[in-house]
Amino acid sequence: ERLGAPGMIERLRALAPPLVAIDEAHCISQWGHDFRPDYLRLGAVLAELKPPRVLACTATATPRVRAEILEKLGMTPANTHVVMRGFARPALHLEALEIDGARERRAITLREIKDALGAPSAPQGAVIVYCATRKAAEEVGPLVSKEGWRTGVYHAGLSPEERGRVSEAFATRKLDVVAATNAFGMGIDRPDIRAVVHWQMPGSIEAYYQEVGRAGRDGEAARGVLLSASSDLGLRRRLVSLGRDGGAPAPAEVKRQWQLFLDLMRYVEAGSCRHDFVLRYFGDEAETLGGCGHCDVCERIEEEGERAATDEDE
Repeated sequence: ERLGAPGMIERLRALAPPLVAIDEAHCISQWGHDFRPDYLRLGAVLAELKPPRVLACTATATPRVRAEILEKLGMTPANTHVVMRGFARPALHLEALEIDGARERRAITLREIKDALGAPSAPQGAVIVYCATRKAAEEVGPLVSKEGWRTGVYHAGLSPEERGRVSEAFATRKLDVVAATNAFGMGIDRPDIRAVVHWQMPGSIEAYYQEVGRAGRDGEAARGVLLSASSDLGLRRRLVSLGRDGGAPAPAEVKRQWQLFLDLMRYVEAGSCRHDFVLRYFGDEAETLGGCGHCDVCERIEEEGERAATDEDE
């Protein structure tokens, strides 16, 4: 955002940077899960600075998003080396649970926290519970804290000081659980997060996979549990219709956001390996596992096969 400040481009041009690096490059794309209009200025900035090297990095980008990143930055496939790797997270157990209501949502969330961390008196790591709204995050925080966990709440409606306090406490292991909206995102790199629970469905597969991918960065086993209910569809429809600034977004934007959410619904209802579903979505066919063995779908298929074999033996 500071690139719009008077004189900023002139100061950068005087420095003659040999490299311009752009992190979270998916924000450049309207199809990215966290589209930010200020990122669209980066193409003009590069045209002004003419750096000899440009590096754009992102953890989650579909083929469409990658193409738009190149377009918006003025980079062409002919003069750009694209490196794609690391989408597969084999140590991360993925599960999607369809629930009936608020009571089941609360029970499953508390169970997952307990299974992931052990006793509140000696927690083995941390858990993030992602919520679609600030109201839900404020509900989850006291619910978890009541069970004895050191818990924080994080969303964009809090003061910068409070958000900074929660981030710092979580990073320094003074908190076991954070109930948060997607505002609790970039820069979260605590390696011992043992589970990410989605209290409600996020807006897209990109958002989901980036958020759930914060679990198990130490390479140890971790879980990602996505809860879904019929009420989540109505909630997401309302969120999409509100737009980012509270005003009514353009019909094309509503259609685009709803399509991204429907892609996530297809993931929830998938009858095949969840890891392979995600890898194909991101165009990473080289890493597909042919059935991972550690998602709920693969486990269910394996159990059904074992039961069938037992029945045949009998």
